[in-house]
Amino acid sequence: MGKINFGTLNSANIAVDNSADESRVYEIRGNVNYQSGTMASIDSGRVFNQGTEVATFNHWSDNNQQVNWRNCPIDEKDEVQSAIDAFVASVMEEYAGTTVTL
Repeated sequence: MGKINFGTLNSANIAVDNSADESRVYEIRGNVNYQSGTMASIDSGRVFNQGTEVATFNHWSDNNQQVNWRNCPIDEKDEVQSAIDAFVASVMEEYAGTTVTL
């Protein structure tokens, strides 16, 4: 037997994307930061429309989100924001039933 005891996972950075969503309009991906048993944030989020990056984002609580627009037509911003919000909601919903292990 070894001399070291490994405890619980304290933190992790997990890549997520919406490739499993067949109805998606935008390709969205990011990194979920997991700390002390809870989802702390989604960082380095990227939104693509047919290969063109239209936005980047970070989300760290219900009321804190930063979006940077890139190559996104003004009349498309509301649709992209809705897609980001739906992605975040899906991540949070699916995360609630997920056990993170090494």
